[in-house]
Amino acid sequence: MENEELKRIKKLYGEKMAHLCRKLFPTVLNTPNLLLNIMESIFAPTLSLIDDIIDNNLEEEFKIFILSFIEEKNKYADSDETPFQLLDRAGYRLYECKSEDDIQSFKKYYEEDEVICTITKKNRLKRCHVFFAIKKNVGEIKRENFPYPERDDAYGTSVISIQFDRGRLNNVSIKNRYNHTVFNPDSTFDNDLEKIIPGLTKSFEKHYGLNIIKQIDDIKFIEYLPYVRASDNKYYRYNCEFDFVYYCENNIIIDHGIVMNKYSKSRERFILMDYFVLDKKEKRLYLYDEYIADSFVESITDIGKIKDIIVKREEDIRTIKIIFENGQDCEIKLNSKNRIISYINNYIDTIQDNFMYYYTDIEHIELNNASRICYNFLPYSPNIPEVQLPKVKEIGDYFMISAFSVKKLFVPEAVVVGSHFLSNNVVLEELFAPKIEQFGNFSFEGNRSIKELSLPSLIKTGNCFLCYNKVLKKFYAPNLQMVGEGTLKFNNNIDISSYLEKDDNKKSRKI
Repeated sequence: MENEELKRIKKLYGEKMAHLCRKLFPTVLNTPNLLLNIMESIFAPTLSLIDDIIDNNLEEEFKIFILSFIEEKNKYADSDETPFQLLDRAGYRLYECKSEDDIQSFKKYYEEDEVICTITKKNRLKRCHVFFAIKKNVGEIKRENFPYPERDDAYGTSVISIQFDRGRLNNVSIKNRYNHTVFNPDSTFDNDLEKIIPGLTKSFEKHYGLNIIKQIDDIKFIEYLPYVRASDNKYYRYNCEFDFVYYCENNIIIDHGIVMNKYSKSRERFILMDYFVLDKKEKRLYLYDEYIADSFVESITDIGKIKDIIVKREEDIRTIKIIFENGQDCEIKLNSKNRIISYINNYIDTIQDNFMYYYTDIEHIELNNASRICYNFLPYSPNIPEVQLPKVKEIGDYFMISAFSVKKLFVPEAVVVGSHFLSNNVVLEELFAPKIEQFGNFSFEGNRSIKELSLPSLIKTGNCFLCYNKVLKKFYAPNLQMVGEGTLKFNNNIDISSYLEKDDNKKSRKI
């Protein structure tokens, strides 16, 4: 017979979690409410924790983690050295930022599309203690040598920003040089200073009067999972993060460590989807953080004034239909974690800059009336296999730059395409683009899957077009006149120079 403690765990964390606890902690359960009190003190209610544990084979790590709260361990090395001395031994030069000018001086180390928010957004010093650690050999570590970035690789960790929340609790965030090009870039080294060099945690505490250790117990079992610890010392599962604001399950937002319950207490009125807020009472969609630049809101508000919002649930999927006063409508679908997985809007004409800019779960999109796609369209969308944009004529820079899953793309009316078009996508197999005349720099850079490509209207490519593709064997581009440096570099199947105009009066730049 299930005891009251397991019933409570079942209610807070799900039936499967209760079964796992019975299996892993039979001895602990002999002490009434000990396990329940530990779990309630660590985790906010969530039905996702058990799936995260099982899907990532972390049962043993979870067991060790829970037991560590019963028997404390000394986890941190001690050191009399300063953070500057320790990081010097680790191969870094450490700098403390005391002014905005200090912060801006580090912008030179970042690629244009990978500059961290600390630099692009002002007033970070009001909220955080900011340090930068620069590898002594940083000049030898080049971005172009890392076409397939990983968060903790040599380039990503060659320039790191170590930041501590101001206030009573000083959570640490170690920010990566890749920024949002990789998953969880604000948790480099898993936000564990000891992984840089032992003793660094206590050294920062000792020399700067910080409270770090009380905030980072042994969290190895969730170090690669999307959980954030708030000022109430509980972990919350978050869907996405922007500039220390975490958008979590159950309509909860963690804003610089503070749990914001406004939306969770009024779940009938508000729907928190990704980092957008839909207010069913006032009939409006808006961003919680006004400093986020994302045109998803404008793609809806530009249609007109909202007349009605209809929400239907079918199993774990919620469908939101937004009806406008002019009779038009759009549709949004959310998964069980309130993440947008589908968006249909067949009335908007222009998709402005930074559309759904941050890491999303979207799987399906319809924009059948859009004729123009601006800068940064769906740059980090790993779950969308096919995109059709039947009326788009113009596509701006950074189109789906790190949307790794797109296998088919149909842009039958597109003529001009900007730089970094589908770069970092290795799986694209089919492209229908009969009218494209020009590609910008780094288009399709890193693709390894296209074997046949027909571009009958193509006149010009930018630099590094289809660089790193070794499998392309059929390439049809009868009107090609100019190619950028590095075009089809590493492909030995096609002689790109044979496609160029032979007329001496026409200047062609060959690779």
